[in-house]
Parts: sequence; structure tokens; C-alpha cells
Amino acid sequence: IVYNLCSLLYNETKQALFLLAARCIEQAQILTMLIRKPGMMLFITAVVLLSCFVFPSDGLAVMSVDLGSQFMKVAIVKPGVPMEIVLNTESRRKTPVAVSLKDNERLFSDGALTMSVKYPKKSYIYVQNVLGEKFSKPAGTAVQAKVII
Repeated sequence: IVYNLCSLLYNETKQALFLLAARCIEQAQILTMLIRKPGMMLFITAVVLLSCFVFPSDGLAVMSVDLGSQFMKVAIVKPGVPMEIVLNTESRRKTPVAVSLKDNERLFSDGALTMSVKYPKKSYIYVQNVLGEKFSKPAGTAVQAKVII
């Protein structure tokens, strides 16, 4: 029985490998037909060479954003310059993550924290902690009690 099972498994595996090899050969034939067209190899070479010159990466700057649940920081890295952390409007490196909605006015960061003392029901802090959560969970129900839906 074991011999029959092994031979059956071997035959099925062999057939699957033959089908896979046939598909690979078919795709390789299609690719070689495309490359054999007049000028196609020259076109592919030109595209590869141009992409090396069109997208120079040595002069690019990178910006990173650290978005925490209480504060956020933004940093910039430029070639030849050490990493620097961006200062906010109050000349501080850390910016509070808060939003306050009062009438037709939206306040962010420090202004929102100031408004949260007077209007706690209209200020939202630690919102990132409930992103992706369902309202049926405890964290979601706390936000739902605060938000008018």
C-alpha cells in the first residue's frame, strides 16, 4: 500500500512539474519573441540606461515623520548635511498631536491643547489609539461618546 501511494504521489508530482516546466518554456518563448523583434533589444537597453540618468538619487532629501499618540516629530536628511529635526511654529521640536473643533474653527497642536481645557468635549487627543478599532470595543465606545455621529 505504501509503495502504491508513493508511486501515485511521484506520478502526480512529475505531472505537476511537467506542467510548470511547460508554462515556463511558453513564457520564455514569448519573451524571446519580443526581444527578437527589430529594435526591441536596443529599446530595452536605452530605457535601462536612461533610467539610471533620469532618476539621480544623490541629490535627494528625505523627510521622516514620527507620529506618536501624544507627540509628533519631523526630521529632514539631506546629502552632506547631518539630520535635523524640524521646529514647529513655537520653535519646539515636539508638536502635540491634538485637534479641537469649536464652531467653524479648527485648531491643531498647542492651540488644540489650550482649547481642551475649556472645551474637553470638542477636543480630541490620543485619536491614533483608536484608529482601526470598532466602536463596540471599549476604546471605540469612549470616542463614540465624545463624537456626534
